[in-house]
Amino acid sequence: MFKSAARSLQRLSILLPIVLTSPAVLHAQRPADGNLFTHRFAPEHGLVSPSEEPFRTEICLNGLWRFEPLALPAGYKPGAGPPHLPNPTTNGWSQIPIRIPSPWNVDAFGKGNGYEFDTFPSYPQKWQDVKMGWLKTTFTVPANWKGRQIVLHFMSIVGAARIVVNGHRAADHFNNFLPFDVDVTPWVHIGGPNTLLVGVRKGTLMNIAGPYQSKYTYPTGSFWGMSMVGIDQDVYLLARPRLHIKSVFIQPLVNRNLLRAVVKVANRSGSPQTIALAAGIRPWHWRGKHNDITAPESKYSLGKTVVQMVAARGSVKAGQTKTFTLETKVNHALALWTLNHPHLYALVAELNVGGAAHDRLSTRFGWRQWTIHGRKLLLNGKPVQLMADAWHFLGVPAMTPRYAWAWFTMLKQAHCNAVRLHAQPRPPFFLQMADQMGIAVLDESGIWASHCHFNYWQPITWKRFARAIKAQVHRDRNHACVFGWSVANEIQAAMYAARVKPADKPMVTAKVVTLAHMVEAMDPTRPWVSSDGDGDMEGRLPVWVAHYGTPRGWQATYKHIHKPFAIGECTETYYSTPPMVAKIEGDRAYQSMRDYMQGLAVQGYDYALAERKFCAYGSLWDLVWYGLKPLPLGLANQSRPATLRDGIFLAPTNRISPACSRNGWGHTAARSTPVTIHGCRCTGRGHSGGRLSRRGPRAGLSHPVGAERRHSIHCPCRNHLPLKRSVSLATPIALCIKN
Repeated sequence: MFKSAARSLQRLSILLPIVLTSPAVLHAQRPADGNLFTHRFAPEHGLVSPSEEPFRTEICLNGLWRFEPLALPAGYKPGAGPPHLPNPTTNGWSQIPIRIPSPWNVDAFGKGNGYEFDTFPSYPQKWQDVKMGWLKTTFTVPANWKGRQIVLHFMSIVGAARIVVNGHRAADHFNNFLPFDVDVTPWVHIGGPNTLLVGVRKGTLMNIAGPYQSKYTYPTGSFWGMSMVGIDQDVYLLARPRLHIKSVFIQPLVNRNLLRAVVKVANRSGSPQTIALAAGIRPWHWRGKHNDITAPESKYSLGKTVVQMVAARGSVKAGQTKTFTLETKVNHALALWTLNHPHLYALVAELNVGGAAHDRLSTRFGWRQWTIHGRKLLLNGKPVQLMADAWHFLGVPAMTPRYAWAWFTMLKQAHCNAVRLHAQPRPPFFLQMADQMGIAVLDESGIWASHCHFNYWQPITWKRFARAIKAQVHRDRNHACVFGWSVANEIQAAMYAARVKPADKPMVTAKVVTLAHMVEAMDPTRPWVSSDGDGDMEGRLPVWVAHYGTPRGWQATYKHIHKPFAIGECTETYYSTPPMVAKIEGDRAYQSMRDYMQGLAVQGYDYALAERKFCAYGSLWDLVWYGLKPLPLGLANQSRPATLRDGIFLAPTNRISPACSRNGWGHTAARSTPVTIHGCRCTGRGHSGGRLSRRGPRAGLSHPVGAERRHSIHCPCRNHLPLKRSVSLATPIALCIKN
């Protein structure tokens, strides 16, 4: 398996340096010893799909914002609850702009843990220690948006956020990793300038000290979520009808030949409305080329309608959100989604008023059904065994579909067919790519108990846990790839490590089981609900999932388990030392890293064979990650240390898509018109004005249509070009920008 992953790495040698490094350097010339990558870093469509136009329109607000760092109040004591968030000032704003999306302390990620991600060297070093602050941008609402509902859509904010629009406090939100909407219709100025302020306090400021050295009162996620603060995914402004389709939950009941769509309609028009609701099913066709560069790019078209769902009619009161259910027999009109043939479709729901179309919402899905029978997991009624990979990592290098595609490609070449998105919800493109590639996904929450510091004795903790899981299930439930939900990770082991008294454990276990039952109620289409590494919570969960141990121990447990048995993590890759590997390889474990890794590979092979005997789902820990060999890509001269002129760089291109990438980390220029990057002195400030494109406007440095298309970049570090200085795949590229 490891050899297969290595072969995949060699085949993807052009792609992986980009995927496993951070955003582009804005520069005017080819680096002396580095390599240029001229394609889009994060190739995605915007929030609104073509089939939803003209009823819905978007503006992407990614780009250069302003940042005001705030000091913690005098006398603040960690663990005593959140400090007050002061209002922004007029003279506290940094002269250095911040590029959204990016946490303001992003350059601190990983420092002190053996790796560095100096992604934005223009960010002052003091930002790395800032725990709360304000972010600001301006935008213009087009005149033709009058009469519509106008919504701010945040893909994710890491930290507790306050949203202020034109001086009005519009919302407070704290739910790391997951999207949320803010209706700003009452406060925006149509046809004029608007100011958006986002205040953020780091999640750790919400800590409350409790027993057993507990402190965290929210789903922390893993290393990224615990250390970052700020806006880490895209920001959109969305216009839709005030009477609109709010959500669609597609339920493919293959064993009953039935397709069901549960549709919620929201009426914010101010008066009761009589509606008709229908939906058509159209094949989703990928239109890219099958090579390492274009395969991760989101190029698709929809075919003609193959199934028409019968219309539902009814009335919706003013201010009401009402649920409608559409059902139809499929009768072989849809091809099954399988791991080898992942056929996809779009359900385009249409809301009609007075016989005319009023709104549309397109939702992608697969005609497939996950079920459980005894010890077996079934896909479309047939037993399937899932062999998976899992790892913690989420960071700047992962903010692109190219990363997900490379990971899943190597995973498949290692003869795996599943992945556990471990420890925190990933950006949506991970699931979208899994849908397209035929990868089964165990979708895990941010309740990563392995740090042993959750404060289970604060009621707010469980409220935040429930809110996060609800948002995740709501976001991800239409993905064909998701075979199950993991509500938490290693709750029992963490309580053991924290020396929680036996009398205090049942309350925690019972509340985790309650979260699992909540998921079962929200999504009756997937019976797999686990708390990974916690067995079956004393018989109260539908599957049994262990971590680590040995094949002999698995066999002993398996004899007594009469439900799906799974190993979510195993092998010693994450924590092994040469003396441990010497038990497998002998003294060779001390000779070289290659010999050491071979010992781990032998163990992984043996464990994988054992998993095939017992498991409905089995995962080796970090299979692909530890199968990678660091390569000196972008370092032509290996006889000297790397300099700032070495590495892989994303170059500006004259053919930039008008779409606003769903993850704007790789934006290098305007999205509305081609640009030329030149010089190193500032001639003008980039902003988020410009025309609307069919799939979203521009982001990053941009000018309105007809304006000068040349941008100058002023580098605050004395005008030198901010180039790459590392030789490892896992080390990022730097981005240096200033007004």
